[in-house]
This record gives sequence, structure tokens and C-alpha cells, in this order.
Amino acid sequence: MECFLQYLKKALGKPDIHLLTPYEQAVLQFYPKENQELPDGYLSFYDYFNEESLVLDRCIYLGMRNPIPIYPTSKDEKIDTRFRNFIKAYTLFLNKMEEGKFTTFAEFDEKYQVHYHSQEWLEKFESLLLNYEKEELISEFPPISETIRKYKE
Repeated sequence: MECFLQYLKKALGKPDIHLLTPYEQAVLQFYPKENQELPDGYLSFYDYFNEESLVLDRCIYLGMRNPIPIYPTSKDEKIDTRFRNFIKAYTLFLNKMEEGKFTTFAEFDEKYQVHYHSQEWLEKFESLLLNYEKEELISEFPPISETIRKYKE
């Protein structure tokens, strides 16, 4: 978890980035655990993916997971958590697309995909923005529909 937060601070260039909320920690309890004791010869989930992929995936994972109904926090906080993490993921995605000079989702996913395909989570993010009428949250970014059209094969 620590390396995730350190990398995220560096990747987004924001030294004041918030620590994980208790709700985010609760959602991540279903995410593969770091530093697990494994029998000799076994590989960890973390041996298969680079750190950048895992940072992006955690943000996507927090955005894609449906709210935990019995967790004692408001519905608004649960929804805000999804939006906040989708925005981080979208920021990282756009930066990586530009840096890597990727022209399709398939090229990007080949290098960075862990749990979700890019087009899949972007469509989910766009759907949430429209359903909750929160399009202004990403007004400083290219519209998601444009991004999907641009990188769709």
C-alpha cells in the first residue's frame, strides 16, 4: 500500500494527495494482498505486473467496484470515492497514452491492463458521469466519448 501511495503522489505530481480513506481501504480488502507469504516456487500477483500498471489498476478498481452496501458511510461518500479514483485513473491513462504514443486501446492494454480493459472502464466512468450529472468533474480533460472514439479500433 505504501509504494502505491508514493507512486501515486509522484505520478500525479501532487504532494498533498490524500491518503486512502477508510472506505477505500475497505474496498481494497478484496484486492490482491501485497507481501503475502508464498510457498517456494510460487509467484505473487505483484510479480506479473509493473508498478505503474498496478497503480493505475488500483484507481480503476476503486472506481469500478460497486459500493459496499453494508459499509457505514454515506452513499455520497461512496460515489465520490468512485469519481475521485476514476479521475485519477483517467489522468494517468491520458498521460500514459501520450508518453507511450499509443494509438489504440489494445496497445495500451497490452502494456498496462491488469483487471479491466481501458475501453470498458472508460465507458463505465462516462456512464457514471452522465447518470449523476457530474460531467463538470472532468471539464479540464478531453471528453471521454472523444477519447473512446480516438483510441477504439
